Amino acid sequence: MKKEMTGKFCFVNHRLCAAEDAKHFTFLRQNAVYEVIRLIGGIPLFFEEHMLRFHRSAELTGNPIEKKDGEIREEIRVLTEKNGENYINVKLVWARQGGQENFLTCFIPSDYPGPEVYALGIRTILYPGEREYPNIKTLKDSFKTKVKGELEKAGAYEALLTDPQGYISEGSRSNIFFLIKKEICTPPAGTVLLGVTRQHVLEICKQQGLHLRERSLHISELADTDGAFITGTSVDVMPVSHIDDFSFSSASHPLIRQIGEAFGKKIGEYIRKQPA
Repeated sequence: MKKEMTGKFCFVNHRLCAAEDAKHFTFLRQNAVYEVIRLIGGIPLFFEEHMLRFHRSAELTGNPIEKKDGEIREEIRVLTEKNGENYINVKLVWARQGGQENFLTCFIPSDYPGPEVYALGIRTILYPGEREYPNIKTLKDSFKTKVKGELEKAGAYEALLTDPQGYISEGSRSNIFFLIKKEICTPPAGTVLLGVTRQHVLEICKQQGLHLRERSLHISELADTDGAFITGTSVDVMPVSHIDDFSFSSASHPLIRQIGEAFGKKIGEYIRKQPA
């Protein structure tokens, strides 16, 4: 975790600390729950929804988070000033050990794809693996290191996880949507991490009267798929150009572009509503 942080300062258990002081992070264990929020001009994007998911993840472990959302927001504000960064991702890590609540708020390196990536789409690979607890965002994702190695070997941006039956569930750090036979398909809520961007895309599809169905796609259906895109905190709505050896013209597909533009408007609306 220490290597993942960026910036000079972080908050540990309500206290502003030097990020380089490694002793503060001895409480982090594999059962810790975390959340990542994107800052745009210092504003934590869709903060309320991220907090709902963060609390839900903790409650599913049997231990609710005691720290107040207002305090978390204030810590984020202070870190933007102390670290001199306001376009970056902030990571919240929570763990309860021995009856004590431990909480870390810090900045992490952020990879925001440029316009040229959206114009072409990303390469993805299929990877056999499933989250042990799909609706809990936990540091226990033991396959992360292995996935990273496979992505580097393939020169790919994301790995799409498949179950033993060959169904695609989600990305290793994103949600996935497919366009097949004039229908937008995405794996059902009970089988994937409930992404905040995913939820907004579902709302956009309903508002615009698009034919949406929550169902898992089998790898045998990729040959009949017209396009695909992933959603996530750092990527928004990202077209997929390749899934293994299958290629798609997702970046130029009018429906995917329509959804991406609508999500961009949602971001703008949220930012404008925030107090100065």
